[in-house]
Amino acid sequence: MKLKKAARDNLYKRSAPDIRGKQGEIRRSGKSKKDKSQSGKSEREMGAFSAACALVGAVAGAGFLSGRELLEFFGGFRVLPLALSGAGFFLGFLLFLRLGARYGGFNGVADTLFGRKTSSAVKAAALFASFAVGTAMLSAFHTEFPKGKPFLAATLIVVCAALSERGIKGISAFSAAFTPFLICSVVVLILSRGKFSAPESVSVGRDVKSAAASAVYVCMNVLSASPVLCELGEKLQTNKKTTHAAGGAALILTLLAAAILSATGYDKSCYSKPMPLESVLRGGAFFSLLSAVGMSATFAVCFYPVFSAAKAKGTCAEIAVPFAFLLCSFMRFEKVVRFFYPAAGMLGGVTLVAAAVAAVRQPYERGKNAAFISVRKLP
Repeated sequence: MKLKKAARDNLYKRSAPDIRGKQGEIRRSGKSKKDKSQSGKSEREMGAFSAACALVGAVAGAGFLSGRELLEFFGGFRVLPLALSGAGFFLGFLLFLRLGARYGGFNGVADTLFGRKTSSAVKAAALFASFAVGTAMLSAFHTEFPKGKPFLAATLIVVCAALSERGIKGISAFSAAFTPFLICSVVVLILSRGKFSAPESVSVGRDVKSAAASAVYVCMNVLSASPVLCELGEKLQTNKKTTHAAGGAALILTLLAAAILSATGYDKSCYSKPMPLESVLRGGAFFSLLSAVGMSATFAVCFYPVFSAAKAKGTCAEIAVPFAFLLCSFMRFEKVVRFFYPAAGMLGGVTLVAAAVAAVRQPYERGKNAAFISVRKLP
């Protein structure tokens, strides 16, 4: 018995310093685990308001504010497509925000849920959608400001490249600074210059067709913003904040879309115009300013993931991306919306379903260092 007890004591003495050494490494790093978690939390977290502004800015670009995209996909002021799109925006935003908070950014989400081989295709689809929407914003810039072509678009690319260097905080700060002004100004402009119409009464078949088209529109926008959504989720951290950000953004987009479609529905002759709402409200410099703000906010969100991915590939790719955006922006805005958006929407629908299914199957992991942190302190 004495020999067994001595052997156990000797084993304890040999193993204890190793565990204490690991704890000593934590202490020597400068802060306790509690202090580290608190300081890291303050550095990583972001407010739900800033995130919601970034989400609204990602969607409410030139095509949205002018009514061109909304008429293309919703068909008019119809209740069912608007209600379904609101629910779709909320669920899509919430999905990628929660996944980003769980797995740490878009690359972490794609690699964890789909594996390294399939994740490359998912990342490519998201970057294609971001590129398509970003190109549409620059094309709309050319349409709205033809005399500034292509210098205004080139200036916007340079500004967004500088914002991208600051990371997701730079993008969200830019959106938080301008999106509230944008929303309030559009509503005031519609109230002062336009008139509201009642929802259209159409057949069930047309309503279902419009609902399906609006679902494609939602999937396209969620896919194009998915890299930013995941990074925002990583900053928001908590379920409460992600829910508030997703719900607030979806509600604002639904109400704003309803107001724009109602205003354009009062004079349906504007449906054939490139910028229907501008035609109804009789244009003006102020509306052009609002369009420029909306285009800039949306382009910043779309440019960021493409530019960041190019930076990871090297200097040549980093230089090529801005020129690719500028070159493709010479396509007509209506053609980009009509051809690129549906393709991005189909990819978005497949990606959303696949991500939701994979997230349900994937077990929750607390992190690589969970086992190490749970080591008990020795007396």
